[in-house]
Amino acid sequence: MGQTGEGKPLSPSPTNRDYTNAVLAGIMHDLRNALTSIIGSAELAEMSADSPELKNRLNNIIQSGEHGTELVKLLHHLMDGDKPETARILVQELLPDVIERARQRLPANIRLDLDMEDDLPPLFGHVAQIEQMLFQLIGYVAHTIKDLGGISVQVQTDALHPLAAPGVPAVCLRIADSGPGIVESDLPHVSEPLWGSHKEEGANGPGLSMVQRIVRWHHGEISIGSATDGGCEISIHLPPHTAI
Repeated sequence: MGQTGEGKPLSPSPTNRDYTNAVLAGIMHDLRNALTSIIGSAELAEMSADSPELKNRLNNIIQSGEHGTELVKLLHHLMDGDKPETARILVQELLPDVIERARQRLPANIRLDLDMEDDLPPLFGHVAQIEQMLFQLIGYVAHTIKDLGGISVQVQTDALHPLAAPGVPAVCLRIADSGPGIVESDLPHVSEPLWGSHKEEGANGPGLSMVQRIVRWHHGEISIGSATDGGCEISIHLPPHTAI
């Protein structure tokens, strides 16, 4: 460490990482304030709304704002090196709401269906991360659909998967779409940061790379390929609560 003329140690120079973290902290602070304002305004508008349809749309805005606030908290945890708070997750209660919010974001030409088993074991993890994982997956495959098409989300148990616990099956989330699928030569690259096989449609970004990190954080496994009837198919296996 360098010394001043009076023998006092110099303060360490800020690194690029320090600068980046400071900028991100400022952005997240402003984003949280913006989300708080949006949620408050939507709540006031919902109180005076007469139309059930308008109330529903305002409620979707409120829920999306609250989800964004949770993501900001998650980013703070990641920047500080803290582990995000984990909880017992009941998939049956979480997914219908997530699917409905994802459906609101999709263009009218894309149908989004959910097929979920009734008796699923609980997971153990971070709710905001699981939600973000699903939003990223649905958004990614949606970019491949040009005309009328659909995305199906299937959630089922898999007692034979290595992640299953004795007497308790693993949970499998499978997302498939009716798009053109992924070229075989591109499959080894789909989880690379900022890679996208559909960059001309705006599908490049952290999408699948972020999904892969979330899956690993939850001790899960992910496989990506083309469905037998065309389109892309992404399967994620997560261990049940008792297996963590």
